[in-house]
Amino acid sequence: MAEEIEPGFLLHSELFEGQPEAVIRAVLAQGQLLEFGPGQEVFHQGDRGDRLFVVKSGVLEVLSTPTDSSEPVPVAYLGTGEVLGELALLTGSPRSATVRSPE
Repeated sequence: MAEEIEPGFLLHSELFEGQPEAVIRAVLAQGQLLEFGPGQEVFHQGDRGDRLFVVKSGVLEVLSTPTDSSEPVPVAYLGTGEVLGELALLTGSPRSATVRSPE
């Protein structure tokens, strides 16, 4: 059985803070809880952006591949309440970075 996400969780996210409870519940009704293990990718740079993510717990590592196609380099770390993937979702552009669970 899937774990239910408490509506209050999204209120700690900048994107959703201050939204009415009805909006939060509607967002949660469309979402799902995903778990990622060590090294597992959330999405890959260049992928189509078809959803956004909110970090419920843990840390995610954002990696960008330089234009010279060398190894990806860490550019940010995201923690609880932070939102990722919203730009690609809203604009229809490809993902600008790879995101993975480092631990």
